[in-house]
Formats: sequence, structure tokens, C-alpha cells
Amino acid sequence: MRLPALQVGLLSAGIALSIQLPVNTAIQPIVETVGPYNIGNLQIHNAVVSQIEVKEASQVLAATTEIVAETATPAPVQVIVTVQKGDNLSKIAKENQVTVQRLYDANTFIIDPNVINPGNIIRIPLIEEAIANRLMPIAPPKPVFKAVPKVIKPAATNATAVTDGSVWDALARCESVGNWAINTGNGYSGGLQFLPSTWRAVGGQGLPHENSRVEQILRGQILQARSGWGQWPACTKKLGLR
Repeated sequence: MRLPALQVGLLSAGIALSIQLPVNTAIQPIVETVGPYNIGNLQIHNAVVSQIEVKEASQVLAATTEIVAETATPAPVQVIVTVQKGDNLSKIAKENQVTVQRLYDANTFIIDPNVINPGNIIRIPLIEEAIANRLMPIAPPKPVFKAVPKVIKPAATNATAVTDGSVWDALARCESVGNWAINTGNGYSGGLQFLPSTWRAVGGQGLPHENSRVEQILRGQILQARSGWGQWPACTKKLGLR
């Protein structure tokens, strides 16, 4: 027999098809496949009537059914991102679980993947979307700058050569035990124990102990010519220089 119009309702154990029959209709056990039917997003491909029960008051045939059904998959949603200040392609790719390459491929207005601006509209490609691969630009190698050591030239002086080196070495032995690089932190440094201010006054560069023995003797000669041996009172007296 062919079933009349169907009234479909969902039950916890499956789906029940309630079939309204006219009064005095002969009822016989039947098994018949019906469908397909669409109920919202649920599409019933097959409904097999397996059991029949007659309700005397309403002459309604209730059939418990077993079905094969599938839920219609919603269409994927296209995601659009507006670039904000501080955004970059790597950040947007990470937040949307795609690669930088796919973002670059899907947004052809991007010339350099390292350069996007606030207000740019970035389209996030769908997972199954096929996109033509674009070759990313190759950044030029960064120039390598080699540090050039700074050469400090001594200031020009009237003293062109070290004279009486033995006298200055003797003075240094008295002042600093002959250590031309000494700096004890008491304000005086170098073999001749210059103060920084005195050293600069005679044209010295940097600090006394940072300069060579010859440079320190040249500055000592200038100081001695200006102020005499009294600049080293104790040691010059000890050495008999005054």
C-alpha cells in the first residue's frame, strides 16, 4: 500500500513517522521505504517503516522508524581582517592559523610581505581554497660594516724628541716605580703621575696612563719647561735636580 501524507516529529530514540489514515481503512502490517524528506537542516534519505500500531480512537497508524540522515554542512564563512597599527603579516597569519605564504598568495595587492599599512584589508583564504603560488621577493643582503679603529694622534708640540730619557726614567722610578701604565685611582696616573687637568693643559689626549712612555715624557718636558722641576717636588729633590 502507498502511505498518505506524512507528519514527522523527532523522538529521543530516533524519528517517528505518524501516518493519518481515513476511518475504516484496512490496516495490514507493512514494510515500506519512504523519503527523502527535508526537515530544516536535517535531510532524511531513507525512512523504513518497521512496526505498525492501530490507535482505536483516532485510527492513527504510528510507525517507529530507523533512518539514515545527514546534517547539511553550512557554507564556510569568508574572514576579512583590517590591518591595525603594529600589525604585520606574520602576526595576522598566526592569529588566523594560516601561513604567511598563503596570505601573500591570496592578497595580490601585497608587493612586499614585510610591508602592510593600517587600513589594508587582508582576506584570509579558506582551508580548501586553491590559490596560485606567488614568488616572494628576495631581500638584498644587509651590508656588513667593519669597525675602523680610532687612531688618536698626539697633539703637536715643540718637543720633537725625548731628551734626557734616563732622567725621566729615574723620575718615573721614584714617582711610580717605573710603571708607565699605573693608575691607582687616587687621581694621579702614568709614570710621571699627572693629574688629568695638568695632562690636558700640556696637550695630552685621553688619560696619562693610556699613552706611551715617549708621549708621557714629551708632556713632562713641556710641563717642566713651563713650571720647572717643582711639579715633582719630592722626587726631583731626591734626585738632585733642584
